[in-house]
Amino acid sequence: MNGIAAAFSATGLYYLGFAVFKLAADRMPAVRGNRIPHMVWTIVSNWVFLIALGIVLGGLGLQILALRNLPLSTAVPIFMSGIVPLLLIALVFFGERLTPREWLSLVLIGGAILLLTGSLRGTSRSARRTRRCGRSPRWSPRRCWCRC
Repeated sequence: MNGIAAAFSATGLYYLGFAVFKLAADRMPAVRGNRIPHMVWTIVSNWVFLIALGIVLGGLGLQILALRNLPLSTAVPIFMSGIVPLLLIALVFFGERLTPREWLSLVLIGGAILLLTGSLRGTSRSARRTRRCGRSPRWSPRRCWCRC
């Protein structure tokens, strides 16, 4: 899987997993921190919670893959764009409504992402001088593990 697809998929899986966590929490009986064994059993025996945990861990794996294959100047704006699936999930599944002030903040965040992406595109010297293994010569040791 290429790094860009992994980054977008990781972001989407994170927020989908958090939404399923919320659904699991709504279906759980009340738990208290002073009854730890009961709380652990309630969480572990809830299959919806375990599905959400699997989704979030899948997102973590894809994020690690994306960070391994992409420079930070590309990965960070993609991860920041995660506000879009979060908003869609909140609006569609949970019936959230945004105020005009919140819509304005989203437009400003979107503009900031675009400006950040535009300012970092093609300006990284180390991104142009990467070795075959993908490591930057400035940060890697004299010999990298793949001996390229």
